[in-house]
Amino acid sequence: IFCANESVTLTSSPEAIYEWNSGQTSQSITVNQSGSYSIRTQNQFNCFSERSGPVNVTVNPLPARPTISNERPTTFCQGDNTVLVASPATAYNWSNGAQTQRITVAQGGNYSLTVSDANGCLSSPSSAIQVVTNPVPVAPQLSASGSTTFCANESVTLSSTAEVNYIWSTGQVTRSIGVNQSGIYSVRTRNQFNCESVQSNLVRVLVNPLPAPPTLSVRGSLTFCEGASTTLLTNSPLRTLWSTGDSTQTLRVQQTSIYTARVRDANGCTSLNSQPVTTSVRASPAAPQLAQIGTYLLGASGAPANERYYWQRDTDSLTLATSQLRVTQTGVYSARTAITYSPSLICFSAPSTSYTYQLPTDNQNISLYPNANPDGLFLIETLLDLNDAVITVFTLTGQQVYKTQASLIDGRRQLNLTMLAPGPYIIAIQSGSNRVTKRVQIGL
Repeated sequence: IFCANESVTLTSSPEAIYEWNSGQTSQSITVNQSGSYSIRTQNQFNCFSERSGPVNVTVNPLPARPTISNERPTTFCQGDNTVLVASPATAYNWSNGAQTQRITVAQGGNYSLTVSDANGCLSSPSSAIQVVTNPVPVAPQLSASGSTTFCANESVTLSSTAEVNYIWSTGQVTRSIGVNQSGIYSVRTRNQFNCESVQSNLVRVLVNPLPAPPTLSVRGSLTFCEGASTTLLTNSPLRTLWSTGDSTQTLRVQQTSIYTARVRDANGCTSLNSQPVTTSVRASPAAPQLAQIGTYLLGASGAPANERYYWQRDTDSLTLATSQLRVTQTGVYSARTAITYSPSLICFSAPSTSYTYQLPTDNQNISLYPNANPDGLFLIETLLDLNDAVITVFTLTGQQVYKTQASLIDGRRQLNLTMLAPGPYIIAIQSGSNRVTKRVQIGL
């Protein structure tokens, strides 16, 4: 009785010829199959012996070749393990000397086994299973790009020593991370085998909060005239940083712009910008031009549409608002104009160039011009208003050639004598008891 991977040799006593019931003819035969074996022999005289008694052979089959399965991956990182499990049998003989069905393996290598059954028969070896133990990375080291204490609108970059992959305590997976929150930061790394290191050194980050943005107010008006100014203020006791670059608590502004401010606290942290404040500078008109346009008339020009003039004689302001001023006194005259943006915002020009006027004393307070006159269109100017005036034109011989009436001559009036032939004439202007005559020439 033996196992299928064994055999037995049956040997006959000597004779000339051998005849086994298995058909073999040698003195000894090797048997590896179950059965009953016998032999008869033949001598030199060709005579057969009786058949020998039988020999019963029992061959027990071998256990099936075992298989190995793994409960965990067979490739793992140093410090981990896997579990190998053999197919069921009576006894187990692992290549590492273990003798249980399940073995825990923490070392790399090739693992196989044989198994035995109740008859003590040993199976053929299983296929080998390879176990690979990969190294883990060294502990990473963290470094910071700058101070780890900073303000809430800043950040620091934390970087790990080089490896294939990174697992930060924040969940990020890059080699370097930008940090803008307080906290304790660390990283683990993974190498090309996906093995994870131990935790790095810890980096503590402290983020100081920003001060509250200031609130801006204005002392004056946000809309003002060219050449004027207004003052902006903040409500914060902290140091103020204006968008202009100034760092005073108040800011005097003279131009159209958008202004903001920030404040800085004892930690050196700067607030966000305040809500913007917009100033608007309204243009002032150019200074008007001033000229004498008649004997008793000064004319101003250059006022914007629908705007008035502001006249001044010496240091006295005059009430007249029109572009022409009938001058009744000797003095130094100037004018300004303005742009009216609203009832509360009127922007004045600079004064015109001053004009020194000398009141004439030799024309009886009436001026008639141009004289001589090429076409007969005259202008009459009076120093004082003339009511119910009668204007009469005579030839030099005293013949009346034209007469007209004017209920009021209050400054300058046109006299049309284009119907008269060229030549000299006498013009008489009478208002009440006041009569003034002037000799004129029509035609050049």
